[in-house]
Amino acid sequence: MKLFWKLFCSMLLITAFTCSVGVFLLVDGQYRASLSREMTAAGTENDTLRTTLAQELQISPTMDAHAAAQALGDAVLMGNEPDWAYCLSSQKGTILVGHVRPFTDLRLLGALEENQQGFRLVRGTHSHYIHVVSVVSVNGDTVYLENWRNVEPLLVERADQYRGALIWMGVMLLIVGGIALAVSAWIARPLMELSAASAVLAAGDLSRRVKITNRQDEVGKLSQDFNHMADQLERQMEQLERVSKQQEAFLHSFAHETKTPLTAIIGYAELLLSHTDSPDMVREGAEYIFREGRRMERLARKLMEWIVLEKNAFSMQEVEMGQYLATIAHAVDLPMKKKGITLLVEAESGQIWLEPDLMKTVCMNLLDNAAKSIEEKGEILLKGCRLPEGYQIEVTDSGKGIPQEELGRITEAFYMVDKSRARAQGGAGLGLSLCRKIVELHGGTLSFESEVGKGTSVYVVLKGGKSNA
Repeated sequence: MKLFWKLFCSMLLITAFTCSVGVFLLVDGQYRASLSREMTAAGTENDTLRTTLAQELQISPTMDAHAAAQALGDAVLMGNEPDWAYCLSSQKGTILVGHVRPFTDLRLLGALEENQQGFRLVRGTHSHYIHVVSVVSVNGDTVYLENWRNVEPLLVERADQYRGALIWMGVMLLIVGGIALAVSAWIARPLMELSAASAVLAAGDLSRRVKITNRQDEVGKLSQDFNHMADQLERQMEQLERVSKQQEAFLHSFAHETKTPLTAIIGYAELLLSHTDSPDMVREGAEYIFREGRRMERLARKLMEWIVLEKNAFSMQEVEMGQYLATIAHAVDLPMKKKGITLLVEAESGQIWLEPDLMKTVCMNLLDNAAKSIEEKGEILLKGCRLPEGYQIEVTDSGKGIPQEELGRITEAFYMVDKSRARAQGGAGLGLSLCRKIVELHGGTLSFESEVGKGTSVYVVLKGGKSNA
């Protein structure tokens, strides 16, 4: 069932149920109040009859039940209430004096004891009556003083009220039905628009939005959330398209950069084979082949590491960070010196669980980027310090720095701040993205601080360490 009909039927059912309960409580309350008044009046009549009988017994204490009945009958005829329906009956229910009962239900007679008074609603041939009985003792004989009142008009009035209420409820349901149709349409219309917009969005049209009215309810909030979701989805799709274009550009660049050195390598190899008698030419060719081969190796290795790293499967080892960072620094010290760069190492002791080869990739990439940022002589600081809950690796250089607007994107895959310079130095934009992924797999954080013209600092924070102090 559609939401529109659910709302419509729910409002009708709630209205019908509420009105039914209200009408029942109102009519039944009026009926009970009227019945209570009739019972009170019947009880008062019974009390009057009992008082009259008691007075007759005081006048003639020795009279028997039949004499008492005769005296009561005479007293009632002489009284002010000659129309009361009453009788005085024996213990067996035989009427001694009074009117003939218009009903046959005498269960109340046997249910009372001496000096008790009881009430019962009984049904006669054509009417309902309130039957009131008092148990009286007349010189050792038990007699029943009975009177009754016809309450059939009350039941007829209640039935008429119920019929009128049913007619009134029918009119109300028609009115409420019209209102329910309007309200259901008002509530369901924006939801139908949302459904249609969702179908269009699923079909690929990411520009579809719903009109947001001034409604502050859940439907209005849902419309706002839908538009926000559509905006986010559109931005993400644009980002995916941008990444796809970046990857495509990378593949084209990679193919271009491998084609040129391969051609040169093949050419120099042929030259070496044909000029083995020229040491200078052999040395020059060998250096070029070695240099271009290493550049291709770096590109292939970074790409392979990126693909393999997506599997997120590696084993951890407990590493002493002071010795670990010193070993890394020793490995890059000689190339740094050849470039005129001074590498400073300040590493505190501390135990950290990590994957040594992957974290070494992070440190080597950060040191390599730091070296590339220094155009002439400069300094690089590799620093390690203990933290209360881990260990921090810091790489600070005195290079040219990174503009603030670029800091937020330097860890994106295939992104390069200076594309021409990075390509000339063998870069492909994978280094920092790879570093960020490795650090995240270790549960750590990677952050940057930089100022153009002064240098850059990179901080790798790893958790779960302990000191050796």
